[in-house]
Amino acid sequence: MPIDFKKNTLQNWFSKPLFLGVFFIIAGLPILQSVSNYHTIFYILILTPVILQSATNPRSINANLSNITKIFIIFSIWSSLSIFWSDTNPPISDPIKRSIYTLSLFIAFSIIANRKKENLLLIFIISGLTVTTASIYSLYSFISNYQLELISSYPLKPRLIGTGALSSPLLSSHIFGFFSVLFLVLSITANKTEIKTKGIYFILGFILIVITIATGSRTSLAALLTTSIWIAFTLKSKRSILIITATAIIATVIYLLYPEAILNRGLSHRPELWSIAINKILSQPMIGYGFDSNAGFYIAAVDTTFQEPHNIHLSILYFTGIIGFSLWCLMHIYALWACWKNKADPLFILASALLVYGIAAGMTEGGGLLPRPKEHWFITWIPLAFVSALLTHKTLKTKESVAART
Repeated sequence: MPIDFKKNTLQNWFSKPLFLGVFFIIAGLPILQSVSNYHTIFYILILTPVILQSATNPRSINANLSNITKIFIIFSIWSSLSIFWSDTNPPISDPIKRSIYTLSLFIAFSIIANRKKENLLLIFIISGLTVTTASIYSLYSFISNYQLELISSYPLKPRLIGTGALSSPLLSSHIFGFFSVLFLVLSITANKTEIKTKGIYFILGFILIVITIATGSRTSLAALLTTSIWIAFTLKSKRSILIITATAIIATVIYLLYPEAILNRGLSHRPELWSIAINKILSQPMIGYGFDSNAGFYIAAVDTTFQEPHNIHLSILYFTGIIGFSLWCLMHIYALWACWKNKADPLFILASALLVYGIAAGMTEGGGLLPRPKEHWFITWIPLAFVSALLTHKTLKTKESVAART
C-alpha cells in the first residue's frame, strides 16, 4: 500500500504542471517573446512531467494511448527509419527526439482529459481568451499604423502578424483561425439556456475572423469555409442552414470590403510547387526521400528554391512515401470517424471541426516532418491530440463502468 500511495502521489504531482504546460503550448506564441522561450516551457512543463510520470508507472502509459496515438507511433517509427535513405544524413536521434516531443503532447492531453475531459475544454477557452486579448491589441496597433505601413510596403498591402513570438502573417493566421473555429463552434453547441455565453462565444469568434482577415491569409479563410460546411453536414439541423447562410454572407462581405485578400496575390505559385513535388514523388513513390532530405522546389518565375511544397500532405508523401502517407491519412480518417461516431458529445463535434480546419489549412501550407512545437502544430498535432484524449477518456470511463457493475 505505501508503494501505491507514493506512486499516486508522484503521478498527481507530475500531472499538475501539464495544465500550465498545455495552456502555454496553445496560447504561448502570441504572449511569449521568443520561440526559444516557447520550446523551453514545452520541455519543462510537458515533456519532463510526461517522462517522469511514465517512468514512475510504466503500466499507466497504455491507458493514455488511443488508437490514434498508436498509429502515430508507427508513423513516427517509419519516419525515423526513413533517415537511412535521406540525402542529408542527419543523426537518428533527430527524428526520435521529434517523435517523443509529439508523443508527449498526446499523452499530456490524455492525462488531463482522463481526470475530467472538460478540463481540456477549460484550457482551450482560457487560452482562446488570452490569444484574443493579445490579438485585439495587435489589431489595434496594426490599424493605428496602417497608413504608414501601407506607404512603406507599397505596392504590397501590409499584413498583420501579431504579438509575441509570432513572425509570419500566414503562420499567425493558423492560430487565429484555430481559435475562431473554437469559439464559433462553442457558440453553436453550447447549451440553449446559456444565451449570454453563446453570444460571447460568437462575438469572440467573429473578432478572431476579422483578425484572421487582417493577416491577409487566404489559406485560413478557405479552411474556415471548409470547416463551416463540415459542421453544417455534421449537425444536419436548422443550425446548418444558419451556418451556411452566415458563411456565405461573411464570404461576400470579405470579397466586397477586402477583395485584395483574395485576388491580388494570385495563387502564390502553389500549383507550380505542387506540380514539381508530384513529379519528384512519382520518381520515388513508395518510401519517399527520407527524413530532413534536401528538398528543393525551384520556381523560375521568382528565381527562388522553396524547401517544401506548401502543402503538408504532399510534404508527408514526399518525405515518407506512400507508406508514411497512408499512416498519416489513417490517423486523420480514424479521428474523423471517431468524432462522427460520438457526435452526440459536443466536445467531439468541436474536435472534429478543429481537425477539419487543420486538414484544409494544410492543403496550402505546412512542411517539414515531425517539427518541433510551432504554429504548424495547430493544424496537425493539437487537433489529433484533442481527439485522442477524448477517446482515452471514453475508454477509461467505459472500463470504470464495467468494473463497477462487476
